[in-house]
Amino acid sequence: MLVRLMPDQVDKAWDVLAPMIAESLPPTEVYSGSGMVGILRSLLVEDMICWLYYGDDEETEKDPYTLVLTTEQLNKHTDSKNLLIYALYGIQEMPRAWWLDGFKTLKKYAEGTNCKKITAYSNIPSIIKFWEKLGGSNEFRFLTMEV
Repeated sequence: MLVRLMPDQVDKAWDVLAPMIAESLPPTEVYSGSGMVGILRSLLVEDMICWLYYGDDEETEKDPYTLVLTTEQLNKHTDSKNLLIYALYGIQEMPRAWWLDGFKTLKKYAEGTNCKKITAYSNIPSIIKFWEKLGGSNEFRFLTMEV
């Protein structure tokens, strides 16, 4: 099950969470210590949400399998809101059914916060294929260039 961490839980576990987050930052970001402080601040004021996926039986419910960071993005020009999967980090292998279960939770959360779409960045083929199987599109490419 995908579990939303509360700000005090994020604060207590930051030393463990921070390296996973740093390793999975989207291509729009450049890792720096001050950037991570900004992410922590956003998590503590709930501008960003940290989720952990746990298994659903006694053997698998103790240790998390996946970390997900989400944030709502409001387009001020069109007044539309999307839920961005900002970071995704696999801690341990987990069954595809669990990925589907976690995604359903994110979809319910997005609907509850009036988001129109769920968006994400990825260059991992298995994630892209899974996204497509869920009905998502990968027709656009994210382009970057160093300045």
